[in-house]
Amino acid sequence: EAILDLPLTQALVRIPSPSERMFATAFTLSLMRGTAISLLMIVVAWPMALFYNDPRLFPLVAVISIAPAMRSVISPRMVLFMQRFDFRREFALDLLAKGATLIFSVGVVLATDSYWGLAIGAVAGPTTSTIVSYFFAPMRPRLSLSEWKHFQDMVGWNTVSQVLNSLNWQMDRLMLPRFTSLSTYGAFSVADNLAGIPYQTFVGPLMRPLMAAFSNVGDRGQQITAYLKATNAIMVVAAPI
Repeated sequence: EAILDLPLTQALVRIPSPSERMFATAFTLSLMRGTAISLLMIVVAWPMALFYNDPRLFPLVAVISIAPAMRSVISPRMVLFMQRFDFRREFALDLLAKGATLIFSVGVVLATDSYWGLAIGAVAGPTTSTIVSYFFAPMRPRLSLSEWKHFQDMVGWNTVSQVLNSLNWQMDRLMLPRFTSLSTYGAFSVADNLAGIPYQTFVGPLMRPLMAAFSNVGDRGQQITAYLKATNAIMVVAAPI
């Protein structure tokens, strides 16, 4: 999902007044991406089960493949709030998604005493976000690629970067379970997740407001200055943590 990420939000945010056809194109591209990811996950589920010698992986991956499909159809009109630097609704979406993940995960675990709670929670979060996004930013989904020209430049150069970053980010998770015990990998995974909390808590949430801010700076020299100031500020916060 990370490798095939499309910078649709970034492409829309730089356009002062996106048209309905642009929103329809963004929705269509995102839907195509989400469907492709879900189908790809289902196709590789069985080889993964054989690679890890665990038949439980096939149904588990198939169910989790619903999550990227749901994430792909969030209302593209949510970008209008980002352009206004109004992140209250995005915060509410994030809170509701995490709340749904927690409630469904814990509920299924208590009811079944099974790892399926994690899978159901992983699907419940993005499903909740998608449904609520259409209350915050209503639109009638339409299929169209008429405004592809506004997205193609960002999609091209972004893809190689996404592939390299994603492989770097996930390679340990893909390889270690094959060569170590599950308990050893579990300990590593917990430590790795804890180490990532400062970034997720302090740095990650800054990225979207900064993206909207940069899009409002027209002069290249001012963009460079703004970028350096933002980078310095993030380092001041993140480095000590």
